[in-house]
Amino acid sequence: MRRPVIMTASVTVRLGLLLAATVLAGCSVARVESAGEQVDLTRAAVEVPEARLLDVGIIEFAPGIEEDNEPEKSGVYPEIRWAEARYFAYHLKNTLQRTGYWGAVRVLPSRDVYTDLYVTGEIRESDGESVELEVVAFDASGREWMDRRYKTRMVAADYSSSRDRRNDPYQNIYNEIANDLKELLDELSAEEVGRIRTVAELRFMEDIAPRVYDDYVAETERGRYEIRRLPAENDPMLRRLRQVRERDNLFVDTLNEHYANFYYGIAIPYHSWRKTAREESVNYRQVKRSAMMQTLIG
Repeated sequence: MRRPVIMTASVTVRLGLLLAATVLAGCSVARVESAGEQVDLTRAAVEVPEARLLDVGIIEFAPGIEEDNEPEKSGVYPEIRWAEARYFAYHLKNTLQRTGYWGAVRVLPSRDVYTDLYVTGEIRESDGESVELEVVAFDASGREWMDRRYKTRMVAADYSSSRDRRNDPYQNIYNEIANDLKELLDELSAEEVGRIRTVAELRFMEDIAPRVYDDYVAETERGRYEIRRLPAENDPMLRRLRQVRERDNLFVDTLNEHYANFYYGIAIPYHSWRKTAREESVNYRQVKRSAMMQTLIG
């Protein structure tokens, strides 16, 4: 498993420098939320049965940096985008956990970790005022759940000191992603949920012990995984591999502690950068509009 590069100190310093510089310088159809509109997070009213729970792996988001990117012109700084890629993934994890509709929700460095449902995304835009994400979700059987774009704009109130600080300024997007995933989950029968969980388990076992489990799951021409046969529940190999998978999950849980440290470590400077970047963007447009009016009047 690839370990992510955790750069809490360097990224925090970079955010602080960019904040200071800013102050001195002055798929499917996209879903657009109007600025200031509240999207409520759908939460489970009662405890969801364990048989209906799917484990979720949120892969680090792609930063969406163009190859010919020039930060001073585009305003897209690689260090910040890479920090956002991890920040967004971890915040989405927290949002999904609050719904009560999922099993274990973890941030993953790649698809090499076997889980029931994968969620990944790419940052299309994020400048403190506007954010656009492309989010893709697919399960262990290879079935794609969604490929959608989410976009929203921030208003001054989103950065107000009197706002509910438990919510991120971009919280509307996280809530909408979580709500959409919940709706897609509701479309599955209990049998389909169980099949996804079984495929994830069998694919893990095939990876660990291919000579034993290489013919239990087959990949179709469409890239889907189908169950061909099942191991006996009293199979000692099955019990041992389940224990191995539990230890593997514990390792991923430990990895998530590093993601958490990174997330909370950059939260304050990142919030300050977004707030200031938005203010500068608004001020720039106002100055540009004023100059244009003066030119027209003159």
